[in-house]
This record gives sequence, C-alpha cells and structure tokens, in this order.
Amino acid sequence: MFTLLSFALVVGFIAAAFYLFRSKLNVPPSPIGFPVIGHLHLLKDPVHRCLHDLSRNLGPVFSLKLGSCRAVVVTSASAAEEFLSHENDVVFANRPISTLGKYVAYNNSIVSVSPYGDHWRNLRRICTVEIFSAAHSQPEYYTDEIIKGLVMVMIVAGTDTTAVTLEWAMANLVKYPDVLAKAKTELNNAVSSKGRLMEESDTSNCTYVNNVISETLRLYPAGPMLVPHESSVDCKVAGYDIPRGTWLFINAWAIQRDPKEWDEPEAFKPERFDSEELKTHHGKFLPFGIGRRACPGMGLAQIVLSSALGSLIQCFDWERDDEMAVDMSEGTGLTMPKAVPLVAKCKSSPILDNVVF
Repeated sequence: MFTLLSFALVVGFIAAAFYLFRSKLNVPPSPIGFPVIGHLHLLKDPVHRCLHDLSRNLGPVFSLKLGSCRAVVVTSASAAEEFLSHENDVVFANRPISTLGKYVAYNNSIVSVSPYGDHWRNLRRICTVEIFSAAHSQPEYYTDEIIKGLVMVMIVAGTDTTAVTLEWAMANLVKYPDVLAKAKTELNNAVSSKGRLMEESDTSNCTYVNNVISETLRLYPAGPMLVPHESSVDCKVAGYDIPRGTWLFINAWAIQRDPKEWDEPEAFKPERFDSEELKTHHGKFLPFGIGRRACPGMGLAQIVLSSALGSLIQCFDWERDDEMAVDMSEGTGLTMPKAVPLVAKCKSSPILDNVVF
C-alpha cells in the first residue's frame, strides 16, 4: 500500500510540475479534451474539413493532444509560410516517428517520412538526380529495405495521386464546358494544328491547360493534409511557444479555399493562375508542400498531369451524361478521391487516329 501511495504521489507531483511549466508557455489555443485520449474524439472524416471547422472557433493556429502526442494545426497561408520557411525551415524539417511508418514505410526509410538528416538527403538526391546511378556508386548503402521504400513511394506518389487529380480535373471540365472549350482551343492552336498529339515538351506552351491543373490542385489537392512535420527544438512561431517534439499539421485544403487569400475561393477559375503574385506567395498554394520537405517530384508531376490531361482533351470530345449535374462530393482517404466516380460521354476526335494507326 505504501509503495502504491508513493508511486501515486510521485506521478501527481510530476504531472503538477509539468502543468505549471506548460502554463507558463504561450501555446496555441486548444479545445476541451479528455484525459489520455486528449482530442482524438473530435476527429471525424473528412479530417481536413473537421480541422477547418475547429479553426473557425480557435483561430488559424491551434493545438491538439492526440493521445500522448502534442500537435499544432495551421490553416492560414501566412502561418504556414512562417512555420515552413525562413529561419524555421530546418526546425520543422523533421518527420514524426510512428508505428505506421515503421511497418508500412519500411522502418521510416522512404523519402516522404524519413527523419531529417543525411539519410533523407541521400534519398532526396536519388529521387531528383540519380535514381538509376546511385545504387552503382554506393551499393553497400542501398539495402533491399531502402530500395523497396524508394520503389513504393514512386509507385504510390506517381499513380494514385495522379489518377485522383486527373479525375477531378475532368470532372471540372465536364461541369464547365466553357473551360473545356478554351483548353481545347489552346491545344488545337499549339499542338493539334501540327498533326500530332501533345508531348511533354508542349506543356510550357499550353498555359491554360497548366492553369486547369493548378486550379484543380487548389480546390481538390491530392494531399489535403500535408505530411506531418515535427519540431526538432523548442521554438517560437506566429507568437506561440512550440515545444520540441510537437507534430505540425498543415491544412492545405483550408488554406487554398481561404476567402482572405483567394477571390471567389469556391469557384473554378483557371485564369486566376495567370497572376504573377502566385509565383512568389508560396504559402497560399501548396499542393506539393513548401520548404525543404516539399515533394521532390513536383516538377515531374506537373508535366505528367498537364500532358495527360491535354491528351484526354485532344483525343475526345467530352460532355455530361444526360445533362445530369456532375457530383463533386469528396470521398474519404489520404488522397481525397471523388465520392462518386465520374461518369461522362466522350466521342473520339480525328486526331486519335495518330495513336491508333
């Protein structure tokens, strides 16, 4: 009995000391939680909309307790830029270590979830520069586990996200025939008039098609919640004290629909990306993340998406199925697929003969 009582007193003393220490910190506001589980009971699908709703009462930067993990959620462009750029870029370059990463991501060895350090730098260099030659130069470093992790992230990042984005893009084009007609006219003038299909080298000349992809990624990002970051040291950001080991969640979906940052944020307007301001204000458009942990395949993804969408527009004439409204509801999942698969009518164009014959 004495031992149990002593243990309870020690635990109570430690908890009280921790509470007093935390009370001196200016941490982001948080909702009322429960012991042990913290705020886990508040999370509902889809998570990005749930967190956006919480931000309406708590502000653009707020904190959550997810079991034993401290987390900060950011839903504003200015705060996202402050957390992931400038002097805080390195502080939040780390990734949380989790059981999921251990068993699903080959012991956190893939580039997207690997902790910040030399190993991550090597993985990023492989993905961006020497994917085929690095294994020959350092064969002892690239174990089977690392190679499997590299292959997995390339397949997952290059297939599911691309397919989801293309379906959202086509859904918007079918929903807005005037946008589809404008994109087709651009392709006819830039590519089809030469009697061939769109190639990757044509993407730089097809500005409007690129804008359609960008606007699709703004409204329907393949990753509505960016991959979480973790603070490596105690720091002060956006006026708040952020303890070491805090998880950082950036709600890209909420930021890219913020009426303070975007004119008519719910409208599908590809021409908005003609603005030069978007090329410098990275915090408001971040489908690939920002800072040093941004997606290393961003450039390739944009080229592949534009060329694939351009080919679909070139090869077929698209229209709604029986004039029914296009269902634009969001499904559940990490890549935010459509809740209802796109159904549309298409008729082959003469240019398709260049593919078939």
